[in-house]
Amino acid sequence: MVSINSRHIDNVTTQASDAITLSTINAIVRKINKQKLDDNTNPLLTYKAVLDGKLLYDYNKVLEIFKDGKISEEEFERRLDSKFPTDVELKLKKNTQVVMVKNDPAKRWANGSLGKVTKIDDNSIKVKINNKVYSINRETWEQIDYQYDIKTEQLKSNSKGKFIQYPLKPAYAMTIHKSQGKTFDKVVVYIASGAFAHGQIYVALSRCTTLEGLTLNREITQKDVIVDQAIVNFIIIVRTKFNLDSMQPYSS
Repeated sequence: MVSINSRHIDNVTTQASDAITLSTINAIVRKINKQKLDDNTNPLLTYKAVLDGKLLYDYNKVLEIFKDGKISEEEFERRLDSKFPTDVELKLKKNTQVVMVKNDPAKRWANGSLGKVTKIDDNSIKVKINNKVYSINRETWEQIDYQYDIKTEQLKSNSKGKFIQYPLKPAYAMTIHKSQGKTFDKVVVYIASGAFAHGQIYVALSRCTTLEGLTLNREITQKDVIVDQAIVNFIIIVRTKFNLDSMQPYSS
C-alpha cells in the first residue's frame, strides 16, 4: 500500500495529459468529460444513433419520463449509460480523447483502446490509435432473446432490437464500473468520498498496466477498501477445513 500511495498527486511530478480518470461517481465523470470537451475550441459535431425494436422503446420511455420531470438529468444520463455501449447522441470534436467500446474484427484495436480524433465531418470519423490513424465505421449491437424450441430441440435466437453507432465515446474519464475488463497505460484514480461497493478500489488500481502510470487524487485508506464478506467467510472455511494456518512454508 505504501508503494501505491506514493503515487499520490502531490508526489507525482508530471501527470500525463492523456491519462484517463477513473471515479466512483458518475457526476464527476460527466463533469470531467464535459469540461474537457468544452475547453476544446474545435467545432462540435453530434452523431445520433439508430435504434429500433425494444431498444428504441426503452430509450423513448426513459426520454419521456425525463421530459416530464420525473427524473433528473443525472439520472437520465445514468440510465442511458447503463443501457447502451456509447452515447445515443455522440458529441465529438477534433482532438477529443476517446475510448473504443467494441473489439475491432481486424484486431487493429480492442475494447478499451484509447485514441484521439484526428478528423471528423458529418459522415466520417478518423481516430489515431497507437500512432496509426483509422477510419471508424458505425457498428451494430443487437439485443438477442434466446428461446428453446421443444419440437426441434434447438436454441433459437430472436433479435429484440438494434443499436447502431460509432464504437467510441469521449474518454477523459469513466466510472470504475465501466472500466472493468479494460487496461490503460496512464490512469488517475479519483476517490471522492470513498468506495461504495466491494472490489471497487481493486478494479480501479488494476486497470493501470504499471505503477509508474498511476496517479491518485488522494491516498487510499483502509476504509476505502470494502471486502466482500462472502469471500472472507469462504476463505475462513477453506483455511479451517484444510488446516492451512498450521502448514509450514515450502523450502527446497
